[in-house]
Amino acid sequence: MRELIKKASKLELKGVVGSSLALIAAGVLKREEESGEKRRHHVFVLDNKEKAAYFMNDLEQILGEKPRPIFLFPRSARVPYQEEVTENANIAMRAEVLNEINGGREGCIVVSYPGALSKQVIT
Repeated sequence: MRELIKKASKLELKGVVGSSLALIAAGVLKREEESGEKRRHHVFVLDNKEKAAYFMNDLEQILGEKPRPIFLFPRSARVPYQEEVTENANIAMRAEVLNEINGGREGCIVVSYPGALSKQVIT
């Protein structure tokens, strides 16, 4: 638990199933709220897009009224043979997330997956 309190700490959880990961994340976020410190950005990276979407939904349901914005950071380009939201919508979503992080707001929550993070972004 001490790792969660440290500033700029990174944590990897394995063997967590179902919604328990979202419960753990919500506990960390609520603990940060209660500490009174400045909110930090949190990035949650899941195995794939489907798991990221389920995690984001679980987290929104557990937190109830959003104490801070929660964003999905999607892949920007289409993957061959996969139906997906249009490329322009994904690019807009990515831009929104990056603007929130760079905009100086306190502690937004970003949920993503490796395929979305591997694409380089202009500074």
